[in-house]
Amino acid sequence: MNHDPSESDVMYASPATRDAFLNALDGEDRLLTIRLAKQLLTCMNRLPGLTRDALALPTGATYGAAARHILSLGPSTDPRAHK
Repeated sequence: MNHDPSESDVMYASPATRDAFLNALDGEDRLLTIRLAKQLLTCMNRLPGLTRDALALPTGATYGAAARHILSLGPSTDPRAHK
């Protein structure tokens, strides 16, 4: 799924949504991770370094980039297995 955010759909997610996404990743809750990723596609908040590294994303990656990465893996793949 390619979705390059235009200026009109760029957003900054709430801390609660970002935390829920990180917790879903850490808890290996694939369905919740996918549901939250769909909400974060255009999020421009920076992803924490440890999560960014676990997902093998580049420095400066955003929650939106992580969300697109997660969704590109398919429904049954552990995102941390693709380093």
